[in-house]
This record gives sequence, C-alpha cells and structure tokens, in this order.
Amino acid sequence: MEMDVQQTGDQLTGIIRFYSSLKFSVWSGPYTGLISRVGEVSVTAKEIALIGPSDFGGSDVFTIDTWQSALNAQQDKIAGQMTLTETYRNLFGPQVLAQTADFEIKR
Repeated sequence: MEMDVQQTGDQLTGIIRFYSSLKFSVWSGPYTGLISRVGEVSVTAKEIALIGPSDFGGSDVFTIDTWQSALNAQQDKIAGQMTLTETYRNLFGPQVLAQTADFEIKR
C-alpha cells in the first residue's frame, strides 16, 4: 500500500494505491482524512475500482466500496475496515462476491 499525502491544516487528501500479486497488480483512488487534536489520523476512501478482462467474456470488476482507517501515532499502526466486492463471470454466469475485511498495518 502507498499513500500520497497533502495536508492543509487538519485536513488530508491524496491518492491511495494498493498493490497485489494476484490477478490485478495495482488499484488506486482518492481519499480524505482528518487529524485530531491528539494527533490521531482518520482516513476514508470510497469506490476504488479496477476493471480487467474476464476469462469468460466481459469484465471482472474489483471494488473497494468503503475503506476507513485510523492511525495512532503513538502506536505506529493503521487499523480499519474495508468492504471488497468482486463482480465476475464464470461457467455459471455472472457472480458477485462481497466481503468485509478488518486490517491492521504496523510500521
């Protein structure tokens, strides 16, 4: 994961990029954030999508519908939750796989 960060006062904006060794190598999208008075950072990204060719015609679409996290400077980690949705076609026709994932990234 990589984040470009622009800060204006207590507001953050930028682009977040996710890297994968699976079918999709990278996907990215904008995010916004806020720095609290005690130095905690909260970040939200919505509708980050990557579209690739399907093995059965059409397109595979992998979407991070909501990505929310918080960084606590004292603990040096970012933790949060994201909703992942994959829409694809296989031998049985169109499929939708949706899951919610908790994550914690330590520095």
